[in-house]
Amino acid sequence: MTTSPYSTLSIKQGSTFEKSIPATVAQDLGFTDLVGVTVTSSIVTVDSMEHKLTVVIPDATQLTFNVSANTTGWKVGEANWDIKFTRPDGRVAYSPTVPVRIAKRFTT
Repeated sequence: MTTSPYSTLSIKQGSTFEKSIPATVAQDLGFTDLVGVTVTSSIVTVDSMEHKLTVVIPDATQLTFNVSANTTGWKVGEANWDIKFTRPDGRVAYSPTVPVRIAKRFTT
């Protein structure tokens, strides 16, 4: 059984947030490849701060890509994450919003 890419995620504050985004996310938005597409992504934490994620597209002819960020300064609590796809012609599409729980860390 595979987990939906839109399921709630949980991470510890201070952990590195890293996710490999499956092809189905872009396919669901009508993409056949990511050639010429600008992909950006952010998580907005409970304090309304936007944290931009690093997006790495290893091969634009494929639909998979990776996102990452350091969560050290992120506020503990509920957050929301999405991905923005901007086509070369300027049209924009967004992934569904994914809830993210940021938990307090205890070990320093």
